[in-house]
Amino acid sequence: GKKVGIAAPGTGTNIMASLILQRAGLQQNDVSYISVGTTAGAVSALRSGQIDAICNLEPVITQLEQKGEIQIIADSRTLRGTHAIYGGDMPGACLFAQAEYIQKNRWVIQAMTNAIVRALKWLQTAGPRDLIRGLPEANFLGDRALFLASFQNVRESISPDGITHEAAAKMSLKVLSNFDVAIKTERLEINKAYTNMFAKQAKSLFDA
Repeated sequence: GKKVGIAAPGTGTNIMASLILQRAGLQQNDVSYISVGTTAGAVSALRSGQIDAICNLEPVITQLEQKGEIQIIADSRTLRGTHAIYGGDMPGACLFAQAEYIQKNRWVIQAMTNAIVRALKWLQTAGPRDLIRGLPEANFLGDRALFLASFQNVRESISPDGITHEAAAKMSLKVLSNFDVAIKTERLEINKAYTNMFAKQAKSLFDA
C-alpha cells in the first residue's frame, strides 16, 4: 500500500525496486510506483510526503542521505552493493540501438563509442578540479560539493573501458526476464544481443 518513487516506469530504478520487493515476498502490485524523475522533483516528492520510499539516481540519493532524510536499504552505487542486490555485475547504462541501424551506420556507432570510452578512461584519473573544469555548470545542480560527493559514491563502479563481459550480459537478461515476463530467455541468444566490437576498437585507440 506504500508509494515508491522511481525515475520512470520501465527504467533501472523500477526494475531494482521490483527485484527488492520480490525478495521480500511482495509483488509489484503491492505498492504504487510514482514517477518522480531524477532531479529536484524527486527530492521534493519525498520531502513533501508524496512518496514513502525512493529508488533513484545520483545526486538525488546522496543529497537525501547527507540530510539524514533516508535510510539506505539497498545500494547499487558500489560494486559490493550491486553484487548483493543482483548476485554479480549488472550493467547500469550502455549504448544501444537496433541491429539494422548499427549495420547501416557503423561509423556513427564507432564515433560515439570512441567518445564514451575516451571519457571512461579519463574518469579513471580525473580529480575534483578536472571534473569542475570539464563539465557544464548544469551538471552540478547548483551544488558542486554535492556533485563531487555523489561522483565519489559511484566512482568504483564506472567501467574503465566500456567492455561488457558475458557474465554481466547474462545477469542483465536474467533480471530483465524476471521483471518482464514477455522476455523469453530460452529464445534469446545472448551473444547476439550485445557486442564488444566497437568498444574494443575504441580501447585500442586510447591504450596506446
